[in-house]
Amino acid sequence: VSTQSTWELLGRALLRHQGTMPPATVVAEIIRTLEHLRMEQMISQEECESRKSKILDLLTEGAKEAVLGFGAEEDEEEQFEQADEADQAVEQQTEARQTSKDPLAAAIGQGDFEEVKRLVSAAGKSNSPRSRRRLVRTGSMVRTGSRTKPESDDEDKDSSPEHHLLWTRGAVGELPIHLCFLLKQYEIAKLMVEACPKLIQGIYEGTEYTGENLLHIAIVAKNFDIIKWLVEASPSLMKGQATGNFFRYGKPCYYGEYPLGFAACTSQKQVVEYLVAKGASLDFEDSYGNNLLHLMVIHNLPEMYDFVEQMWIEHNSYDEEKWELAHSGLGSSTTAALAKAVVKATGNRSKPLWKRTNNESLTPFALSADVGNKDMFVHLLSKGKVVQWSYGPVTCVIYPLEDMDTFNEDAKGALTVIVDKERLDLLMLPRVRNLLDMKWHRFGARKFWLRFMVTLSFLMIFMVASILQPKEGRSYGPKTVIAKHVTETVVVICACWKLLTELGEMRGDEPGLPGLTEGIRQYFSTRGSAFLENALSLLAASCVISGVMLRYIGSSLDDALWGIASLLGWTYMLFFLLGFRTTGPLVIMLIKMFVKDVLRFVLLYIVFLMGFSQAFFVVCDEFGMKAFVMRIKNCFQVMLGELDMEDYYGSARYPGVATAMLIIYVITVSIMLLNLLIAMMGDTYSAISEESERQWHLERARIIFSMENEMGPEERNKPCNKYWVIGPMGRRYLQLQQITKNW
Repeated sequence: VSTQSTWELLGRALLRHQGTMPPATVVAEIIRTLEHLRMEQMISQEECESRKSKILDLLTEGAKEAVLGFGAEEDEEEQFEQADEADQAVEQQTEARQTSKDPLAAAIGQGDFEEVKRLVSAAGKSNSPRSRRRLVRTGSMVRTGSRTKPESDDEDKDSSPEHHLLWTRGAVGELPIHLCFLLKQYEIAKLMVEACPKLIQGIYEGTEYTGENLLHIAIVAKNFDIIKWLVEASPSLMKGQATGNFFRYGKPCYYGEYPLGFAACTSQKQVVEYLVAKGASLDFEDSYGNNLLHLMVIHNLPEMYDFVEQMWIEHNSYDEEKWELAHSGLGSSTTAALAKAVVKATGNRSKPLWKRTNNESLTPFALSADVGNKDMFVHLLSKGKVVQWSYGPVTCVIYPLEDMDTFNEDAKGALTVIVDKERLDLLMLPRVRNLLDMKWHRFGARKFWLRFMVTLSFLMIFMVASILQPKEGRSYGPKTVIAKHVTETVVVICACWKLLTELGEMRGDEPGLPGLTEGIRQYFSTRGSAFLENALSLLAASCVISGVMLRYIGSSLDDALWGIASLLGWTYMLFFLLGFRTTGPLVIMLIKMFVKDVLRFVLLYIVFLMGFSQAFFVVCDEFGMKAFVMRIKNCFQVMLGELDMEDYYGSARYPGVATAMLIIYVITVSIMLLNLLIAMMGDTYSAISEESERQWHLERARIIFSMENEMGPEERNKPCNKYWVIGPMGRRYLQLQQITKNW
């Protein structure tokens, strides 16, 4: 009241109560409100009298008499009590709405257009003095029960009661207008927007649908007319982000948060073109760093991928040859240096859309491998194919390796993702196998055999060094002592070299390799043959070096460490057996059986072993921890077939009970559990044998990566190790010759 003119106050009151109360009653209500504000010391006496006189001057003599007569009929305090009672009734209705279904929501759901209009207009009837006092005291934020209306600069919005009803939040943070759009009651929604224009910008609150606006809902509903109406009315809706749990990455409705992403993910080309024409950016990235092409990969939309890619090229006037020339280093040194500076300063923006990475350093092509989308992967792989020549049934083609291989320092290669994620379907694709075969023939087989012979020689020398170690009370001749020192020195040197090599892989001190923290994480997060090689080689080398150090300081633990190192060293040979087609599947089966079957069997066996050991210990009246350990040993020997009845029958206080328990133990463990283990291993063998070929290719790929990680950039670029050719614009390509059958 203190900030509004008399004309505005009177006009708003008349509009609110039009058709529900005589004008004289409205004016009398206003005058009583002024008196109450004076009594509450919210306005001065002079201001109150001044406003009252201005209001009365606007009326005719007959209207003045009606107003003054109306005021004399009732006592002022009684009128305020009646107003308070009316306000309490409104508050009770609000509480009822909180615990039951909102009448406005019910009317929207039923599509009752007249009921919605009636509810909106009826909200203005509770305009009592107490309600007006609440409006004055709450300032820029109006609250009635659970209803909350945000501050607005629109003067005809911030104190109108029907707007409180339109801004009421539901259980999941929705507004009534959101319900209208969800139920496709667009005419009712337009009525609400006419009554409150700011409502068109309303978004969901809470955690489930946070940020979703009307444009998101309209796009999913595929109503192009409503989409155009919303964008024309409020272009800022195109910048809204739906970030609630319902729209997170991995959920079915993950559409990239922005309305343009929603339109592309639902294959609405017309809407995409319209939004871009209205100013939506094709270069947007969501909270996960995914752009439009990433989204097309996630939702397996090859046609939309090509559409968005072509649209981006046309919109940015992209010239591939000029861009590649600027970023490949083929130009002058000044141009190359400038290009690198631009890339470093602008990041993803300096790259074409299909070469940009998300927060996980994945390009759209690498992402197709990450999600295991075979159709999209094949589609994107074929897009880069270039035919060099064709002669009869033979066609020479090249495939770009930039996004496929491991040379890209800024992004993960698709081949790395395939192996890490164990995407066997993609691994068995002809082009992927061609690339792995080329790596194997160029450097993999040579380095594999060399490492195999070196490791085997090391183990033989290590065996000789272990045999020649001096024992207490024994002595060797001079030649034996010399051989012992020579073999021990060779073993220590080899162990130090291997340990430094493994630490170098962790440290990542070579150019293009990850840093220390990331390198350690990658080193220990490998799987299959790569993990076997990393873990065994690191532990074996550490045990050898530690054993030698302990030996020279006189510790008796040196032999124990060398014994562990011997076991780890020969187990390391399984890594090489994985590389052979004949033995590789057998090693895989052995590892799978141990991890999947033996560990579960051991857990079951421990329960029976401890239970029966304790039972025999008690029945046989034994004493002490040593006797209990011996009883565990005897029970374990029974499982292996070594049974001595004197251990159970002769020393037992209750021979009958001991014999009965022994029979139960033999039946349970020696017959049932052991046969169960055999059956489990048989099932594992049958399951693995069906895909042993694919598993072997996966393990061979890991072996190739293990050797490739030990190669520096200079060694990789040696002519003998090159498995690629230089193609258009200086890029690396995989060259293949394809033969057409029935030519």
